[in-house]
Amino acid sequence: MRQSQFDEIEDQARAFAEPVYTETTKRTKKRKNFFDESVGTETQLDPREKFKVDNFYTILDCLRNEFLLRNKEAV
Repeated sequence: MRQSQFDEIEDQARAFAEPVYTETTKRTKKRKNFFDESVGTETQLDPREKFKVDNFYTILDCLRNEFLLRNKEAV
């Protein structure tokens, strides 16, 4: 359900801000590992996925929690 909602909102946003919304590639960041850290791979998200995780899901979760809180207060 969230995926289809995100796709719809993204399509509307692209139509509204077509010249500004471009997908770019970034150079991967190399992080210095300290002696007690294990060497692991960090997940690199593309800009679309990063926006979805950092903003879209956060907003949906906040809205859901507010609706639940208000519903609980109304009862």
